[in-house]
Amino acid sequence: MFPMGACDLAEFTDKLRAGLDLSVEEATAAAGALADSVGSMEERQAFLLALHEKGETAQEVAAFAVTFRQRARDPVLGEQATRAFDFAGTGGDKSGTANISTMASLLVASCGVPVVKHGNRSITSKCGSADLVADLGFPLDADNATLRACLEATNFTFLFAPHFHPAFAQIMPVRKALAAEGKHTVFNILGPLLNPARTPYQVMGVFARHWVEPLAAVFAEIGVKRALVAHGEPEPGGALDELSCAGVNHVAGGGELAGLQETWPPGRFGLQTCTLDDLKGGDVNRNREILDELAAGKATQGLTETILLNAGVALWVAGQTETAEAGVDAARQQLGSGAFRDWLEHFKAHLA
Repeated sequence: MFPMGACDLAEFTDKLRAGLDLSVEEATAAAGALADSVGSMEERQAFLLALHEKGETAQEVAAFAVTFRQRARDPVLGEQATRAFDFAGTGGDKSGTANISTMASLLVASCGVPVVKHGNRSITSKCGSADLVADLGFPLDADNATLRACLEATNFTFLFAPHFHPAFAQIMPVRKALAAEGKHTVFNILGPLLNPARTPYQVMGVFARHWVEPLAAVFAEIGVKRALVAHGEPEPGGALDELSCAGVNHVAGGGELAGLQETWPPGRFGLQTCTLDDLKGGDVNRNREILDELAAGKATQGLTETILLNAGVALWVAGQTETAEAGVDAARQQLGSGAFRDWLEHFKAHLA
């Protein structure tokens, strides 16, 4: 990295406005400058807008991800973190679905896979992942020892993003100012790439189809062993930042899964196509009810099968099954046998 000053950030902005991509070194320096509040508010806003309007490359996103991962607080989770899985979406699809990735993550944990979920409270929906796990009793402000103890006892722990990324406090004023104007920046897609536990396995949902392949390439750059990026298309022109049975799913692999680029209909997994309305959630109380309905085998078929799809693919990405189809079968067995219901009660009891 080379010395960074306010004038350099302005020079990078000029380069971006000319339609030129930043090198790894330049993108790394720019990310560091933003994290350190180098330059005026106007200069930082101008840079982020120019980067977005030019179109972020996988190389630029990877440089930002590496920079902020390096600045994150280490949760020190021990051996389980070296084989852990994370499931996160970018948000921003404005679909109003239930907490599908969180519920699928809990199902995966019940299958014996260590899950270290990294997330936040709701921004674009009524209930974010942090809202749901907090309602279950998870202490979002937990110290490292508590987080590790939960992982060891239940195979699941949750890293509340604001507690692990102090550098984001420097960026928040700029992000809020741009968001108030309806402007998107690279930070709209960075969150799922910044798990401070650096889990080796991950499924990432993204709100826009054009990001699937570029983000899959990013995972190789940040050292994730096996990753899958997914975008759901519930209907022509519709968008979901997760896999679903409400239409087709566009996926691309990263790390050991590099080269995978396919479109998955639910029928490929023996699942029925549902409607987007079947996946609707609500506030935190309603989503807690949906989780309990899922565990009891009483959730709607469309939502149940969508969670099975997500959990099954996660089991495959985490190396627990030979194929994604076999993963879905394993998730179905776990749910249908009552094993997930029993695990969920154990999880709640641990948090009580």
